[in-house]
Amino acid sequence: MHSTEIRLFASSVKVLQQGTTKWIGKNNSRGSSRAHRKPPIEYKPRDPDSTSTSAGPRLGPKRKVACLFGYNGTGYSGLQFNPDTDKTIESDLFKGLVASGLVSKENSTDLKKVGFMRAARTDKGVHAAGNLVSFKAVLPQDSESTVDGMKRVVENINQHLPEKIRVWGLNRVTKGFNCKNMCGSRVYEYLIPSYVVLPPRADSYLGKKLGMTTDVKFWADLADKSDQEKYQALKDYRISEKLLSDLKAVFQIYQGGHNFHNYTIGKDFLDPSSKRYIDSVNVSDPQIIDNTEWISIKLHGQSFMIHQIRKIISMGILTIRTDTPLAKVQQTFNNHKLNIPKAPSLGLLLEHPVYDGYNRLITNKFTHLSPITFEPYQSEIDGFKKNSIYMEIYEQENQEWVFWKYFRYLDDFDIEDNNGGSDFIFEYLGRNSGNIPVPRAIDVEIDN
Repeated sequence: MHSTEIRLFASSVKVLQQGTTKWIGKNNSRGSSRAHRKPPIEYKPRDPDSTSTSAGPRLGPKRKVACLFGYNGTGYSGLQFNPDTDKTIESDLFKGLVASGLVSKENSTDLKKVGFMRAARTDKGVHAAGNLVSFKAVLPQDSESTVDGMKRVVENINQHLPEKIRVWGLNRVTKGFNCKNMCGSRVYEYLIPSYVVLPPRADSYLGKKLGMTTDVKFWADLADKSDQEKYQALKDYRISEKLLSDLKAVFQIYQGGHNFHNYTIGKDFLDPSSKRYIDSVNVSDPQIIDNTEWISIKLHGQSFMIHQIRKIISMGILTIRTDTPLAKVQQTFNNHKLNIPKAPSLGLLLEHPVYDGYNRLITNKFTHLSPITFEPYQSEIDGFKKNSIYMEIYEQENQEWVFWKYFRYLDDFDIEDNNGGSDFIFEYLGRNSGNIPVPRAIDVEIDN
């Protein structure tokens, strides 16, 4: 090293040791690019007792986690984050994750920065007893080594969430975990008041379409009553064993593999994604809540399309209340396009996603990780369902008559006046209507 270079190097070292922020180096006086370099960032050791994530090293390394949670969807525009509104479940959940320190403030403006992903999307007003999102979290260093440590993290998150959203637990997952694609199946529940199986009034459009000339005794006895008195009679209605058996039978038809193109929107018969498999549909025995008889219908399937469950529920109920042969339901899976109305969102909730395949994987290869299951939190989930979700459904139905208004609207829906056309399902309801046609233009074997 030449003497001139030695002097410049020594000068630079001396200035840096004195704490100056000015860079001194070769050709600095001539405007070299080194003169514009940013000063080195000063390292500030973190206080071991500090819980701040806004400066200095984070609480711990980022870990990919699965967040198991539930929510009451009333008043929200749905689960998925929407830049046009902050009234979504994910918006409030993400704010809680930031406030609790699991997501740093630097990453608080964009869900993609932490790899945020959801297992199952729910629509406006739909509830979930159990759902799951995954993201990269900044976990406290002691949380992974003890059960109590992770419980404290969950409690901290819940302190920053509205009461309508509850986190049940956090699971460390593999780096390649995809909560949507690795979800093997999903369980949904739909609640209905049992009075929905009552037939339409004879003077309604649907009643006339069915050829009814006189009302059944239930409606005949209420001919001169007020709407309030009619609704009270609906609340007092109790389903017969025969109708309950018929209801269970009609929903059994949906089990297995079928082409559900008539049970969603934007799909035709030849779209491969219209074929879905439903593992089971179970109809419960009725329970009386606040003098109204309710029935639970649980559907367990690999995946469901938009509106699919609500259209299944509506078609099943219409089949019973119009005394339509069950074979007509099977015909809705053929290639004739039908307009099937969707039942109210009020009764629908996501029970939980299922990760059997992923759990088998980690049992064999990643033994340090825990399987994803909602069973350890079932007691808390049941309490939340009863007090927050079920009561919301019961109270809203009691105050707004949601289901009665829905089926009364359908009964008086004139398909000729509303351009329903010959493909509206009303054309094929009842025992005297013809079979749903199978167009000859398409001859495709459905693989069930």
